Amino acid sequence: MRRYLLYSFLCAGFAISSPPAGADIISVAPDEEQLSETALAKVFFVGEVTERKVAELVSVLDRLNSEHKALQSIYLYINSPGGDMDSAQAAYWAIKSSPIPVIAVNISTVASVAAVMFCGAAERAAFPNTYFILKPASVTLPEMSMQPVHFELSRELLKSYNEVFESVYRECTSLSADEISAVIESEDNRLLVRASEAREKGIISSEMREIVVSPLSYTILDREDLDVRFRSRD
Repeated sequence: MRRYLLYSFLCAGFAISSPPAGADIISVAPDEEQLSETALAKVFFVGEVTERKVAELVSVLDRLNSEHKALQSIYLYINSPGGDMDSAQAAYWAIKSSPIPVIAVNISTVASVAAVMFCGAAERAAFPNTYFILKPASVTLPEMSMQPVHFELSRELLKSYNEVFESVYRECTSLSADEISAVIESEDNRLLVRASEAREKGIISSEMREIVVSPLSYTILDREDLDVRFRSRD
């Protein structure tokens, strides 16, 4: 309860970033003949990590697991500068809990809390010339009158979020404890890891050079409207 109240206060009083108004899913659904031969599905997650988009991601994963049990893998292609930590944690657990294995692929940039989501996949890959940005949590204070308790609450939240980063970096990288501490203790020590270095640091296990071919495809991206559009291939 304390964590929820703290989060609510910061969302109301702290300007971290203005999330998009909503999210849209673009779905390409196969016909019955294609579906019977489909072993893979692919999901593109593009833009900031927000509550709305993670809710859509969870919905897509649930749909694939309940309606397409014969799938062997779900490829999750991520291009994200970061976003909301609580939403990233929800995505992490949804990905990790998926009965159908999720393969996370960096298709351009995986930064900040997007790395938390990325880490939920047991198998992780990246395209050449993509990169990861590992960094500590941050909160931007608004230009307004604040009481000392507000600063204490913000420090408490930052400490909690940095503990999440520390846990994720420990789980999904081969960085030493000292290297991880350096990253989460100062914004100046943020770590930019290129795809060519990511395997050595334990972030990925392989590089990819093409997107998998599958008629079962979803794209989750920022939209002003919240409609869900379905498109079928000819």
